[in-house]
Amino acid sequence: MAEDSTKTGIGTEPGMGTGTDTGSGSAGGTEALRQGAERLQASQRAMTEAGQIMSQRGQQIMQEWMRTAQGTLERRAEQMRQLAAARSVTDVMRLQAEIMQAEYSEGVEFARRVSDIAMETGREIMQRGTAAG
Repeated sequence: MAEDSTKTGIGTEPGMGTGTDTGSGSAGGTEALRQGAERLQASQRAMTEAGQIMSQRGQQIMQEWMRTAQGTLERRAEQMRQLAAARSVTDVMRLQAEIMQAEYSEGVEFARRVSDIAMETGREIMQRGTAAG
């Protein structure tokens, strides 16, 4: 019980070919499809590049974290030796304050390095997206 498209108006909009339409509207529709496909391909390339950049930067962040963790382990071993060698409660308190300050500074520095990597990631993705678009 299919109705004729001339009665319903469905499929009669400009650029909506019926499959047998060879009028000028189908050429425009074909061009629009081609352009849409090209934009889709460009978007897919941009997303792939962005994913690659983010993967590389993720590796940089992981390497940075590993360097920081290694340095922390080495510092902690030295700090424990210093605390064990302390001769008074005053020395222990002084060392603890120094340790806390050093750990805080290292944490801030690590956050800055990771932030720099993240900012560079965003800049590179935006630059490539602007150049591609």
